[in-house]
Amino acid sequence: TQDRYPNTIQIGDVRNVTYVDGYLYAADGQGYEVPHFDIVLAGSPCQDFSRAGDGSGTGLKGAKSGLYGEFLRLLHETTPTWFLLENVVMDGIHAVARERITADLKPFGGVRYQLNSADWCAQRRSRLYWTNVPQREVEVQSKGRKAGTLAGIRTTDHDYPVTMQELIGKGYQGIKHLQQWDTTMPKKKERVAPCITASCARSAHKVIVHGEVRMYTIPECEALQTLPSGYTQAAGGDTKRGEVIGDGWTVVVVADLLRGLHISTVSR
Repeated sequence: TQDRYPNTIQIGDVRNVTYVDGYLYAADGQGYEVPHFDIVLAGSPCQDFSRAGDGSGTGLKGAKSGLYGEFLRLLHETTPTWFLLENVVMDGIHAVARERITADLKPFGGVRYQLNSADWCAQRRSRLYWTNVPQREVEVQSKGRKAGTLAGIRTTDHDYPVTMQELIGKGYQGIKHLQQWDTTMPKKKERVAPCITASCARSAHKVIVHGEVRMYTIPECEALQTLPSGYTQAAGGDTKRGEVIGDGWTVVVVADLLRGLHISTVSR
């Protein structure tokens, strides 16, 4: 962040950040006069919900995913005009948490969307988004686990690959899955890549090119998240860059969700 946006003010551990009487107090106690918040963006760690986590199933009670509570606290304190919250899909034992979050955010105008990055780019990454930013061309899923979930947000035009064939080019043959819980067999010319995460961006599944099984390159991982090539260079070595990429959001998906800010501005 500091490399790309040097004027960013880092305010530290969110658990120690407060907003009182027009002043935002950072974790170190430094106060900043902020009379109004236009938007608050958040994505609490997903490990306590995710299959790629430690399997503890602790959900909102977990030390990591439980940080959602800090987002909710700050939402009440700052009362921003807009907000956006992202996390992994919560099914099974975590469905209760999903519905609780949805209920928590409804008074703020929040609506839940389940969107898959594969509708925008070459990565299969299904995520939940809660936002009060107005959307157009939204459809309601009527069947299966997504029943009642709003989806179908439009796709932004962009220059990033939308298939693995387009990303890898000549010689692409498929993807080899290595995660123990993933029983998917290698498929010839699989259209999109499985989800990349902080722990598996460079190890849990690999690409097959000209008969050779290899890891994704960092530029390929960046493209799967629709980041410009070299965007994460300041993070350090390839391992750290892979973690940063896997922990992030698919940029074009969030860009589409936030495009509704323009809709609201125009309508006003």
